[in-house]
Amino acid sequence: MRKDLAWVVDSAWLHPDERMKPEMLGYILTEKTYAVDLAGEMLAQVERALPQIADSALAQCLYHTFRRSVIFARERRGAAQAVYGYRLWSRGPAYRTAGLRDTIHAGLAEAAARLDSIDRYPVHTPLGQWRWQRDREAFLVYQQAITETGWEEVGLGGVVVK
Repeated sequence: MRKDLAWVVDSAWLHPDERMKPEMLGYILTEKTYAVDLAGEMLAQVERALPQIADSALAQCLYHTFRRSVIFARERRGAAQAVYGYRLWSRGPAYRTAGLRDTIHAGLAEAAARLDSIDRYPVHTPLGQWRWQRDREAFLVYQQAITETGWEEVGLGGVVVK
């Protein structure tokens, strides 16, 4: 963390105790939904422009780039919903409501479904900065911690969402 997020550590934004609040979870989900909406709007604009692009291979490449962006934005929203919801859940019984449980499980389901979409995507996607498989691997760790084992590495062994 010191290497990758020194500015976060130096700003004293990290604390040993969990400080997630329902309002913050709401802000995070609002931001992620906004990203999904923007990605969808961008894809719609690309779809409208496709007939104007003479090079059909280029047009399809453009389309698939933006289509994958929509899938990725939805996967990130689901993952954030599950992980940040779990952080709130970990604060104790006062936070462990049926609504929060449903929110967390819906996030896990959305992330899993989008990762499946990525795995089954019909067009070869060039490797760039992002590696889809790493998302799958990280998601499986989060899913197991949230629903089966708790997150031992951060002191939440046994804290699960059922």
